[in-house]
Amino acid sequence: MRKLLGLFMVISLLLAGSIGAYAEQITLHMWGHSNAFFEQANRDIIAAYEALNPNVKIIYETFPYDTFLQKSLTSFSVGEQPDILEMSGRLIMSYAKNGLVEPVPAELMTTEEMEEAFFEGAIGGYKHNGVYYAMPRESNFEYGGILANMEILRSVGVETLPTTWDELIEAAKKATIKRGNLISRHGFYLGGGDATVYYLLAFILQNGGEYWNEDQTAVNFTTPEAKKALQEIVNLTAAHQVMARETTAPTDIFVQQRAAMVDIGSWAISFVKSEYPELEIAYFPTPSVTDADPNYASQSGWGLVVSKDTPHQDVAWDFVKFATSTEQARHFLKTTMNIPPNKALMSDPELLEVNPYLEVPFKMMPYGRPLGDLRNAQQFVRIIMDAVDAAALGQISIDQALQNIEAEINQMIAEADGR
Repeated sequence: MRKLLGLFMVISLLLAGSIGAYAEQITLHMWGHSNAFFEQANRDIIAAYEALNPNVKIIYETFPYDTFLQKSLTSFSVGEQPDILEMSGRLIMSYAKNGLVEPVPAELMTTEEMEEAFFEGAIGGYKHNGVYYAMPRESNFEYGGILANMEILRSVGVETLPTTWDELIEAAKKATIKRGNLISRHGFYLGGGDATVYYLLAFILQNGGEYWNEDQTAVNFTTPEAKKALQEIVNLTAAHQVMARETTAPTDIFVQQRAAMVDIGSWAISFVKSEYPELEIAYFPTPSVTDADPNYASQSGWGLVVSKDTPHQDVAWDFVKFATSTEQARHFLKTTMNIPPNKALMSDPELLEVNPYLEVPFKMMPYGRPLGDLRNAQQFVRIIMDAVDAAALGQISIDQALQNIEAEINQMIAEADGR
C-alpha cells in the first residue's frame, strides 16, 4: 500500500508539471529597461506563466535605460542581483566573461540547437568560449533598411526604389537640394553614431575584408577593403554631395522632409506612420556597395539571462524557456514591433500583418554576421566616428583615419584584456 501511495504521489507531481512539483512558493525577481511596449509584452508573458505555475511568483521591475545599466552592474557587485535580467546584447558578453550569468543549459538548448533555431547575427553577442549565455528576444537592425519619401522621389523623376548602390547614389543626387555650398535637403542621409559605424563595417565585409584578426584580440582597419569602405562613406558628403553631417536625429530630418531617404531601423516606421500619416513612405533593403551579398555586422539584441547565484536556476530557466517559445516570442514581437531572432518566425504572417515593413529585415537577416566582442561599445563607436568625421571634413586623409581607428581600438582592447 505504501508503495502504491508513493507511486500515486510521484505520478501526481509529474502530471502537475515540472515546476508545479515544487511544494513551496517560489519568488523570482526579473529586471528590464523602461519601454512601454516591452513592459506590456513581458507582463502578459509573466501572467501566462504564473497561471500555468501558481506556485511561482515573478516580480518584474523596470528602470530607465542608463539607470538600468548602472543598477544591474552594482547589484552584482553587492550580491543583490535579480534572478533574471532582460539585458542588452552589448553587455551579455561582458557579464559572461566575468562569470556573473549562467550559460544556457543543454536541457533547454544545446549550442547546435541554438545555431539551428536563431540567426547567427542575433545570438553572436551571447557566445563566449563556445557557449551561449542568453536566449534572444529580438534582433537589432542598425544596418539594412532605408526609409524613402516617395513623394519627393517621384517629384525628381525617381519612380522605382533603388536595388543597387549606384542606383541609390543616382536617386540621391536627383533628390538633393543645395543652397550655395549648403545642402537644404539630403538626397540620402546616413546619420552619425551607430549608423555610420555599421555602414563602415558592412562595406568592409561586402568588399571581401575582415576587421578582426583571427582570435578577435585586435582589429585591422589598415586594409584595402577598409579603405574602399571608408572612401565610399566620405564620398556621400564629398564626391557625391548627397548629404551633409548633422547632429539632428535621422528620424527628425525625415519627418521634417529634409531628406528624401534615410538609413533607419524598422522600429522607427511605426512612429513615422502614426505621427505623420500624410507622408507617403516606402522601406527597402540597403543595396550592397559591391556585387557581393549584402553582408553586415549585427549586434545581438535584447536577451534573457539568468544570474549565476540565483537559488532557483531551474525555475528561472524554465520561465526563460517559456518566454522564448515560438508562441510567446510571437506575442512579444507583435507587441513590441521588433524583429524576430527566430528563423521559424521569418516571414511569419501574423507579424507581417502587424508590421508589413518587416519584409525588409526578413530579407536581410540571413546576411547578418556577429559584430564581435567590442569590449567597450561606446568607446568603439566614438573612436570610429571621430576618425570618419575628420576624414569627411577633409581634416585628415582616409589612410590616417584608418590608422587612427586601428591604433586607438587596439589600445582599448589591450587595456580591457589586461595586456
